[in-house]
Amino acid sequence: MSITEAFFVSLFTEMFGVPLTIYFLSSFFGVPLSPDPMHGHLLAATLAIWGLWSLEVGVFVVMVVSIVILLVAAYLIIDGWRAVYHGEGGLVTTRLYAYVRHPQYLGIILGSIAFLIQWPTIPTLLMFPILVFAYHRLARREEKELTERFGDKYLSYRKRVPMFIPRFLRRSTLEQ
Repeated sequence: MSITEAFFVSLFTEMFGVPLTIYFLSSFFGVPLSPDPMHGHLLAATLAIWGLWSLEVGVFVVMVVSIVILLVAAYLIIDGWRAVYHGEGGLVTTRLYAYVRHPQYLGIILGSIAFLIQWPTIPTLLMFPILVFAYHRLARREEKELTERFGDKYLSYRKRVPMFIPRFLRRSTLEQ
């Protein structure tokens, strides 16, 4: 494309929220997507192309699922922050922290998953594992600091409470 065409494509993409991934998939792989907001929900469009349901039903399902995940993510971030704030510098092991050691980071990861469900793009799909790795690394670094600060009290907490995935969501074989 010429610079002018590229400019208009990027401008309209930004204005109407249609990912450039649609143009890539349509042009290079012949996937029947049109540059409209409904086809921007690539998961819904894919399932409609496969004949599982209509595009409208797919968009509704994708939006409901992603919004539910976003609400859970927001709760994890807000309530996690609230617990730490009210902990006043002490070791917080109650509320969400009784189930996972890093509820706020789990919330950020879940929120990212929700956006991937709503509007997956090639760049976001490539960046997601990097985001997860970065938060895992940050959590490990914070755990070293907490071990230095709280010692055996933190180590005991760390043995009881999983990092990101609550025990009640794990299969019993993983708990052992």
